Amino acid sequence: MKVYAIKNDNFSEVPAYLIYSKAGDQFYIELSENTDPWKTPLMLSTFAERGITTIDPYHSKMWVRQRIIPTDRQNLGQILRDNGMRAYNEYELLLLGHGRCAQDDYYIEQIGSEDIPENIRSRMTRRLRGAIQLGNGEYLVYFYDDSIKKYSAKAYTEDKKAANLFKIHPAETDNGRPLPEGYGLSWGEDICILYPYIYENGIDIPLTYPEFLSIIQNGLVNASQASEMLGCTRQYINELVKKGKLVPIRSSGKN
Repeated sequence: MKVYAIKNDNFSEVPAYLIYSKAGDQFYIELSENTDPWKTPLMLSTFAERGITTIDPYHSKMWVRQRIIPTDRQNLGQILRDNGMRAYNEYELLLLGHGRCAQDDYYIEQIGSEDIPENIRSRMTRRLRGAIQLGNGEYLVYFYDDSIKKYSAKAYTEDKKAANLFKIHPAETDNGRPLPEGYGLSWGEDICILYPYIYENGIDIPLTYPEFLSIIQNGLVNASQASEMLGCTRQYINELVKKGKLVPIRSSGKN
């Protein structure tokens, strides 16, 4: 994860921070608390006005694309060759121009994750460490602050205010996948529910993440371990499963 402060030399405050995830080749933007929309880049100011501090990858990438050479530039190939680039890469192009564009005076400057303000780092501890599908649009979500919550994506589709941001078809609510860096649950490239909304609207489970791990590690065995514990062959374990006398929690291939 790479972190960049979005700066403007006309203002002393840093209005936002750009996060780049190489794992998913995705961008996220975290706005500073109580940032002044008038001191925030134009496209991001609309989120600040609405009190949204974490910006989804789709709109974050749109902001990046406003600040780099577009794919339909006539002499794009020559520009890439002149800068030692073999292919079009949004992240590399952003760094090449330090995030500057002709429309404003904002630019990016790399910082360490420890240089992010404490209130934003505290907010980011609510990112997802992982999520398990429970069915019927529900997920067991565990967070970096070690808390665990039960979250309903179906409830999101029924929230009129939230659904204006991203429309998820009720039949697709079970198909969410965690975003890189734990920024939320994703339904494709441009549909997601971000971690602040999940954290705020999830139901607390009186269990910490370390306790949850302990339950999994101490409570589950595979077919080979089960055969050793019961003093029988693995083939007999498989036979019991086929007869429905043993019900596996999870099956993978022959295991």
